[in-house]
Amino acid sequence: MRVSVWLHLPGLVLTGRIDKEMRALNRLNVSGREMFGDPAGEFFRISNQATLGWGESELIDQVENAVALITEAERDAREHLLAEEEEFLKAEISLSLGKLLNTDLEDATAESHLETTQLLSRVRMGIGMGLLKNSDSQKVAAKFELVRLRQRLAVAVSHEDYQQASEIRDQIDALEEGAP
Repeated sequence: MRVSVWLHLPGLVLTGRIDKEMRALNRLNVSGREMFGDPAGEFFRISNQATLGWGESELIDQVENAVALITEAERDAREHLLAEEEEFLKAEISLSLGKLLNTDLEDATAESHLETTQLLSRVRMGIGMGLLKNSDSQKVAAKFELVRLRQRLAVAVSHEDYQQASEIRDQIDALEEGAP
């Protein structure tokens, strides 16, 4: 059985502590990998390493324990950023928000996807830390949903599932029509 949890860990990435924390997970029989496979990514999948010889509840407990530890490390990293680098953090989030809201999601290159993911990551961190207004967070949530739908659309097309692709395209159109 594979147990996986996806986490957003920008504080650990920005403070340079991510590698250390990922290595520490190995002692718990758990591994962490970038969710999108991007070296600049800040989204990670945490999952058990062994699947045989362990009971379901043991595997779930291993991943839960690892998630609790890495979540606490992320909180500490964010507190450090606020205490020691608040101006840099606010500037980074503000710049990312401006770029994100002006990003053309029709541009589907790998480079633009990586940049959009990075921008979303920084802005999500700002929202989570209470550094953005609620109206900004609603715009970002809509943009995040558009990115997610466009990724699903690409997968549907690559699998030649044109019915699902059409349904997803309708969802994208509806979301874009209601965009602020």
